[in-house]
Amino acid sequence: MTRFPKLFTPMKLGPYMLKNRIESAPMGMHGTPEGYITPEGTAYYELRAKGGAAIVSLGESMVDSGGTSHGRVNPLDDPGILPSLINTTDAIKRHGAVASIELLHAGIRSGTPRPDDPVYGPSAGTSFYGKQIIEMGETEIEQAVNAFGDAAEMAKLGGVQMCMIHGGHGWLLSQWFSKLHNHRTDRFGGSIENRARIALMIIEDIRKKMRTKFPD
Repeated sequence: MTRFPKLFTPMKLGPYMLKNRIESAPMGMHGTPEGYITPEGTAYYELRAKGGAAIVSLGESMVDSGGTSHGRVNPLDDPGILPSLINTTDAIKRHGAVASIELLHAGIRSGTPRPDDPVYGPSAGTSFYGKQIIEMGETEIEQAVNAFGDAAEMAKLGGVQMCMIHGGHGWLLSQWFSKLHNHRTDRFGGSIENRARIALMIIEDIRKKMRTKFPD
C-alpha cells in the first residue's frame, strides 16, 4: 500500500465518481450463436464488480458485423443485444461499479460471415484468411467512423456508461497506425498525424452522437 497510496481512493472521471483506481480489463465472453451475452457471461462480469473493481469492461464488441473478429461476440449493430446487455450492465452497477465496453472493428482480420463478403482495410493486399483486401475509400472510411459512433449509442441504450475504443492487437485502427498495413499517400497515410486521422474522427463522432458526458 505504501507504493500505491492512491489505489483505493476515489477518483472523478467525467460524470462518475469511481470508488477506487482499479479497472477490470476488457475480456470477451463467447455468447450465444448470435453473440448475445449468456447468463454465465453476465455472472462473470458481475463477479468482477463484486470483487471491488471500480470499472468493469465488457470485451470485444463489434461495431459492424461485416468487420467481425470471430464468432459469438457482442454485435452492437444488432438491437437484439440489448436485453442481455442491460441485464449485464445492471449486474455490474449493483455493486457500485461503472460499466464500460470495448468497441472493435477487425478490418483486414475480419472473419466475414459469408465467403464472398469483401474485406476492407487501409491498403489493398491479402488478408490473414487469404482474401483480397479492398482499400477503403472515403465512403468506407465514413461508414466505419459512423459504425463506431452508432455502436456507442447502442451500448449506451444497453446501460453502458463509458467506452474503450480498441486501437491495438492488430485490429482496424492499429492497421491504420502501422506502416506495415497502411501504404496510403492521401490524407490518411504517411505521417503519424495522417495515419491517426481516422481514430480522431471516430472519437469526434462518438462524442457528437452522445451529446452528454460519456467518457471514451
